[in-house]
Amino acid sequence: MQRASYNQRHLALLTLVTGFFIITLACSVSRYFEFARNDFFAYYKAAQRFLDGVSPYQDEVDLPFKYAPITVLYFVPFAFFSHSVARWIFLFVHFIGIVLLPIITVRVVQQDPTSKLTGLNDNRVLIGTLLAFAASLRFMEIEFRAGQVGILMCLAIFLGSLFLCHQRLGLLTRIVLGLGLLTLGAITKIHGLLVLGLFFRTQLQKSVVTSLLVVGAILILPKPQMWLDWLNQVKATTPYCPFEGGQYVAQGIFGFTSAFLGIDNASRAPMLLIIPYLLLFFFVCPRFRFEELPNNAMAFLLAVCAMQLLGVIASPLPWTHSYSVLFGIVLASWLCANFRESLILMVMVLFFALTPSGFMGEFARTLERGQSIFFTASLLFVLLMFQARRLSQGRFHTEGCGKKSKMSQGVGSDLETITNAQGRNRTAHTCPFISI
Repeated sequence: MQRASYNQRHLALLTLVTGFFIITLACSVSRYFEFARNDFFAYYKAAQRFLDGVSPYQDEVDLPFKYAPITVLYFVPFAFFSHSVARWIFLFVHFIGIVLLPIITVRVVQQDPTSKLTGLNDNRVLIGTLLAFAASLRFMEIEFRAGQVGILMCLAIFLGSLFLCHQRLGLLTRIVLGLGLLTLGAITKIHGLLVLGLFFRTQLQKSVVTSLLVVGAILILPKPQMWLDWLNQVKATTPYCPFEGGQYVAQGIFGFTSAFLGIDNASRAPMLLIIPYLLLFFFVCPRFRFEELPNNAMAFLLAVCAMQLLGVIASPLPWTHSYSVLFGIVLASWLCANFRESLILMVMVLFFALTPSGFMGEFARTLERGQSIFFTASLLFVLLMFQARRLSQGRFHTEGCGKKSKMSQGVGSDLETITNAQGRNRTAHTCPFISI
């Protein structure tokens, strides 16, 4: 009854909060329609070519379509409308994605049997959603204006994670739906592919053949030849580094090397700078048994968030709108954070929220020249890795507050059932700071 009551209330709360911030985002809508040839125009034009039986990749430098071949199918429905109508539909789909993303994030966390012992409630979800919007609003505004798809990519990846961790689905269903959706989201953009690297830390065991078939089927669709066209398009239109002066809007490894190491060195240095991130991932990120992902849903979601954020950091063109994925990532981190982690996360959120150039002017531009977004996102990546490791070891997100709650004293058989099922001991604590 308690869980049902929570499910009925949090949807209304999230809808109200989301509606407020959608109104805030409306300021970018007018700017979105000022430019007829934003990124959505490239998606729309590629879908029309595909319907005409022509390759969507035309080796054009002006607004080229550079996404993986199967992503053309995402935009085919828009091609049946005029461009002006399709743009409104695309904008509406974005709004729906913003509404769904926090709901799906909460659902993934709820799949973990121990989530009810970790203080998940309406207030925590509401505060987390507010913090996530505050951290990502500046980036989502740019994404809306540019007609980009970062939020939709994050939504697909989180939805795939939900199916992978769903307690009531069979193993085959979880693989087909979960891994299928996660793969579709991961290959939407080049940097999203790093999310699939997470499965090197997953013991697939008997599921490996089915998993490879699912991923393989997605990769060869819609036509294998189109992958060669895609490679030629990327080679012809993607520079090795951002344009000169791009360090103002390119926040990542490539932007860092452009700003501090010079344009000429930027094509080589990123391959070296990503090594510490990958080493941290290899040594810190926990390993997951594929069949037992529902018992590790929170840790797995944080690992997915970390790899998605690393993909943005290591993107060959890390424009600031790519960090719109912070909307889902910050909320996931908050829902799983202990007291110290909550403080660290709030400092990062305040930094993201208070330093857009439109608010802080030249001071913010000076920070961005110093790659402030890149460095803060790198710290968030480290936090996500250690959160995932801590949770995989059976330590609750409220651990460290120093006081056992009545919940921990009364869970009794529930706690015993969970620990017996997972083969590990957990002790629930609570903290006034995060269970208001």
